[in-house]
Amino acid sequence: MTSWAVTVFRRLIIIGVALTCTWDTGRAWADGLESALMPGQVIQGHAKWEDDCAKCHKRFDKTAQSRLCLDCHKVIRQDVERKERFHGRQMEQRECKDCHSEHKGRTEQIAWINESIFDHQQTDFTLRGAHADSRKAECKACHKPTLKYREAPSDCLSCHKKDDKHKDKFGEKCAECHTENNWKEIVFAHDRDTKYPLLGKHKMTKCERCHIGHLHKEHLKTDCFSCHKKDDYHKGVFGQICASCHTETDWKMPSFDHDKDTKYPLIGKHKTTKCESCHKTPVAQSKTPTVCYACHKEDDKHEGAFGQQCESCHAERDWKTSLFDHDQNTTYPLRGKHKTTKCDRCHKVPSTKEKTPTTCFACHKKDDAHEQGLGDQCERCHAEQSWRETQGRFDHAKTRFRLLGKHLDAGCKDCHADQRYIPTPIECNACHSKVDVHKGALGKQCESCHSETRWKAADRFDHDKTRFPIHGGHMIVRCKDCHADQRYRPTPSNCYACHKSDDKHHGRFSEKCELCHTDRLWDDITFKHNRHTKYPIRGLHEKVRCGDCHKGQLYKDKTPTACSACHRREDIHNGVFGEKCESCHSEKGWKLSTFDHDRDTKYVLFGRHMEVKCEECHTLPTAQGKTPTVCLACHRKDDPHKDQYGDKCESCHIAKSWKHSMFDHDRDTPYPLRDMHRSVRCQNCHKGRLYKDKTPTACQICHRKDDAHKGRFGVRCETCHKEMKWKPVLFDHDRLTRYPLRGRHVVTNCERCHTGHLYKDKLSTDCYSCHQKDDKHDGQEGRRCEACHTEERWREVVFDHETSAFPLRGAHEIAPCNKCHDKPTFKDTPSSCFSCHEKEDIHKRRLGTGCQACHNARNWKLWEFDHNTRTRFILDGAHEALDCYACHNKPAGKRITTSGACMACHRKEDRHEGGFGPQCDRCHITAAWKTVKPGSAIPRK
Repeated sequence: MTSWAVTVFRRLIIIGVALTCTWDTGRAWADGLESALMPGQVIQGHAKWEDDCAKCHKRFDKTAQSRLCLDCHKVIRQDVERKERFHGRQMEQRECKDCHSEHKGRTEQIAWINESIFDHQQTDFTLRGAHADSRKAECKACHKPTLKYREAPSDCLSCHKKDDKHKDKFGEKCAECHTENNWKEIVFAHDRDTKYPLLGKHKMTKCERCHIGHLHKEHLKTDCFSCHKKDDYHKGVFGQICASCHTETDWKMPSFDHDKDTKYPLIGKHKTTKCESCHKTPVAQSKTPTVCYACHKEDDKHEGAFGQQCESCHAERDWKTSLFDHDQNTTYPLRGKHKTTKCDRCHKVPSTKEKTPTTCFACHKKDDAHEQGLGDQCERCHAEQSWRETQGRFDHAKTRFRLLGKHLDAGCKDCHADQRYIPTPIECNACHSKVDVHKGALGKQCESCHSETRWKAADRFDHDKTRFPIHGGHMIVRCKDCHADQRYRPTPSNCYACHKSDDKHHGRFSEKCELCHTDRLWDDITFKHNRHTKYPIRGLHEKVRCGDCHKGQLYKDKTPTACSACHRREDIHNGVFGEKCESCHSEKGWKLSTFDHDRDTKYVLFGRHMEVKCEECHTLPTAQGKTPTVCLACHRKDDPHKDQYGDKCESCHIAKSWKHSMFDHDRDTPYPLRDMHRSVRCQNCHKGRLYKDKTPTACQICHRKDDAHKGRFGVRCETCHKEMKWKPVLFDHDRLTRYPLRGRHVVTNCERCHTGHLYKDKLSTDCYSCHQKDDKHDGQEGRRCEACHTEERWREVVFDHETSAFPLRGAHEIAPCNKCHDKPTFKDTPSSCFSCHEKEDIHKRRLGTGCQACHNARNWKLWEFDHNTRTRFILDGAHEALDCYACHNKPAGKRITTSGACMACHRKEDRHEGGFGPQCDRCHITAAWKTVKPGSAIPRK
């Protein structure tokens, strides 16, 4: 029977004896039984549910306890379900009671955290940089005593607000620019992390120069005008897109090129003209005109007669010099006397209103001596040089049929027999149909071949414009050689039609002679086997004639490209290596092998394998079977292990030397050999087949006889012992367990605490389980002995009164403990001042029992109570000189309930005998009772 069961049994006997002596109700019995069975008091946070056991325990179901815990602690439940924070990141979900044991007293800390071994990576805030250095950042710097660990802020500004030189203007996302390693190290790259790369002088500008307001709340504009509005000496005329002219490198040097960036290039004097001369209004409001007349209207001496297209006559280089060429720029060229005629003589009205006529009759109607008898086309006979000269002035070139060659010698009557010029045919065939030797085979367009100079010579015909252009040797061939009947359609254009007799291949290479031969020289071969086919010619193949390979029809019979098709007789391997000869041999030389076994196969040759001939391994043709690559396929006779270690010989042996082993047990297996294990032979551990029978790695399998603990400490011997020496124990209790050893515990033997099985019997870590006999408080102070005692010395008390509900201040700090705690039960000690200093109360309880309202522990006689700020009744006027006892004259409890109404003290002085009610302060003031407030409408005496 355990000690806990004995204690419960004794309490049941005492309760039974007590109930036989004193008969009470059923409730007294239940309360007594519950308090007897309860192991101890719960913590202060659970005290209100101490009487309701079903809140945390479910009858006959121990596994439901953790579920009931999570029903109250919903925040922890949420962490577990989402697998976040400390509880959700645990690899193994344990019961709540394993870490948080209850019924150990009101002041028990059941959620303790060892700061020295706590792994912060299991939380949502991993410590990095300076945060991970315990010398720079302590736990209490972020985890305040008044807050829970989960309530600790994770943002930078919560801790480093004093270090914020930006005065909260750059927001709370400090990690965007700073790192945990060094606060002054800036990792923010404006070019990479924003859409606005810094160029030129912007790189040297401080952040505060542009980011004046809040970084994230106030959107910063990226246009130049928002920052450089004061620097705009154009006064907004050129708009707000400054980047079109200026750059970040130098503001004063404009990069705007008017010729490239606009549709109006600057020429002549426009290059030296200032921008403001043309751009007088903002470019965004109105488009700047590009016509000359818009700016040079005042300079127009023609007064608009020639329209607004000044550039047709004038240039930007010199305004006075006219560049207008009437012959090129108009449809009316000036000739004869028209060249010396002034412009105003013909252009009398603006060209935009009325078009200037170009007919002679429009200007020379008065000079017509024929009185319109010959019509109004004067230019047919007359010329501009001399109006009177008419002979030979008719220019046939201005008609649809221009006279050239021998047509110039022909008389007008030869074509115009009836002297009726319209209509007269202009086709050659109309006059020369009798001379057509082609008999109409080439159509009626004689001018495509013949000219007016020589009819018999086809000077104009270009054979390159036909479907058969003339090149090379064809250029010296006469037309009759191909066109014997002078009927050019249809004439064959393929080579074989004319050169069939010249074919030395006798039709085996088809009729497409142009694939190999050219019309420049028949013996010149242009066919390139490497470029025009999928089979390139290399090495000795370049000297082979075409007929040696192409023995049948070139395009009908497909020529094989495999080496064995031609060189089967020369195969000395007799087909063992297959038909892919090119994998080893090349066209340069058949005996020279280019095969690289390391590069061209998956089996690299090492050591002795490089000296072995190919036929020793490749004994069968590749088409019949694949050559094996395992070692035992060739070296089964050389295996001294008799197939015990499997067929993976390469895991230990190498091809350089069979006896030399390269197997590294530490590198090639998950079980590294250390110290004593290095000198053990392989057969001592590997007694069965190496790969079929798995070799155990537990120490207990081999060293069961050496176990001095008789199996009580389990089979994980490596947690305490090492391979170098079995007897020295290297187990680190502080690092590998949740209970670090300190003080006297360091020199205590393991068997002193671990009396049962190490892993099966769970050992409690509270002090009370081992030191119950040393408890002078009889369990009334709970089981948290470490709150007052240490492992160094049990009798030395290190209790910090500041962590209790009653911190010591002033004279309380030097007072001995037994002055207040006269019994070992410290929890029953009252904390109110009146409980200890009732005899020292000179007020006789007239000012209540809350002494701390006026006095402090530093000096009892110091008076710090301010009636005006601490109460609702302000002392002014005659009330300031009164003694406290004048109003507080009766004993009071913890709360003083003295009335603040005037009538409570001044009822005898009421001259109105209650006629004006109890609210005396409506009319009277405390400075002088007889003085009445202005506006009270009471007659003054």
